Amino acid sequence: MVFSTDRGNWFYRSRHMKADRPDDAGGYTVDALPPGEYFAGAIDAAVTADNWQNPEFLNALVPSARRVRMEAGGRVSIDLRLARISP
Repeated sequence: MVFSTDRGNWFYRSRHMKADRPDDAGGYTVDALPPGEYFAGAIDAAVTADNWQNPEFLNALVPSARRVRMEAGGRVSIDLRLARISP
């Protein structure tokens, strides 16, 4: 999942947060994000169902997330490890 570094954007249905499942090769694509600074983290699918837009959950993910800058129309490739976070 990818979410804004600006905690003011951490609310339900924010356009500054996106989640996707990996493809068969383990890759993923997250698109339609506004330009800006983001955290990117890999989380268990069971967690995403209920908690992925919860600010408390996002705070817990920040230490294991990677920081990335998204530009308009740009493309970023990063490697992630699964974060171990309790729901």
